[in-house]
Amino acid sequence: MAGRAVLAAMLVLATVAGGCGSAPGRTTAATTTVAEIAPVALSVEEPDGETVRARVSGGVWVADVTVAGHSQPGSLVRVTTGCTRPSCLLSAQTDGEGRWRVKLRAETTSDHPYVRIVAELAGQSALTLVKLQPPAAARKRPAKGRKARKRASRSGGRTGGAAAPSNREGTEGLPEPPPPATLPAPPAGGSPSPSPVTPSGSGGTASSLLMVGDSLAVGMQGLLPAQLPGWSVATDARKNRTLAEGMARWRLEKGNAVVNAFSLFTNDGPANTAALEAAVRETAAEGCAVWATIARPAQGRVSYAKANATLERLAAEMPGRVVVVPWAAAVADHPEWLVSDKVHATGAGYQARAQLYAQAAQSCV
Repeated sequence: MAGRAVLAAMLVLATVAGGCGSAPGRTTAATTTVAEIAPVALSVEEPDGETVRARVSGGVWVADVTVAGHSQPGSLVRVTTGCTRPSCLLSAQTDGEGRWRVKLRAETTSDHPYVRIVAELAGQSALTLVKLQPPAAARKRPAKGRKARKRASRSGGRTGGAAAPSNREGTEGLPEPPPPATLPAPPAGGSPSPSPVTPSGSGGTASSLLMVGDSLAVGMQGLLPAQLPGWSVATDARKNRTLAEGMARWRLEKGNAVVNAFSLFTNDGPANTAALEAAVRETAAEGCAVWATIARPAQGRVSYAKANATLERLAAEMPGRVVVVPWAAAVADHPEWLVSDKVHATGAGYQARAQLYAQAAQSCV
């Protein structure tokens, strides 16, 4: 009896092991699903124009700057501030969520307090700026001067009255720079332009593009380099960026890029076409400039039709210097490329937008 019970138990186990619902004589092979890792665009999120207190070393302003951003998990991002010391060029390893962080040295001079930071990975470049604040010692001089005048006044000295303004002028320290919107282009002796990125196996860089833009540029940041194989593609993009802010960033970041591309004016009022035209003319003076028509619902009952007409007119007036991406017409033909807000794009929309920008850039060279 005991032997029969054991045999019955073995038969039950064999049936269960065969799998519930399996056809007789068939075995079910175990399958392993490997999760695919979605591509992550290279971005620099810290700093973004923030101010860092500098110190004086060898006649230049120096600061230790923490730079952070996102990229493909497991990748190695190359980060540089453009100076020649080894601590100005470091690599950062991304974690499992694609985050990376590194602290490196930044250098500049008092007449140009902004430093350009470049992150590079596999043909992509992401840009940002940091502003170095005057060293603390320079800011303490006025206080020392006031204390000296007070001591001289108490001791019967002759440093008061009319002499005071002259003394203050000599102890004010370094002047504050103008706001970014009025800053000129970097001087010849300022921070060098980012070196071109040569993708692995490309055999050299065919050309170069600098993209400055808003959230629409953020959406295609990781897609554009693939559309321009062999190119050096650098991007500075931020959500809610206005035309004025974008132009200020471009003036500081423009280097030797063959093509300057812009994804701007979507966050500006549609009636401000004079500022748009001035911006396009300024960028066209530096080479080939790529701009896109605006697809956005009317603001205050004013549409972006006049702004788009301005872009088309300037492209006709300056062929080869201004190339227009027909984004408004493209999404009119493909409304499914926009999400519900009728401004931002779907995944397919960003892919199409990147292709249109790439075609425009290639027509420049």
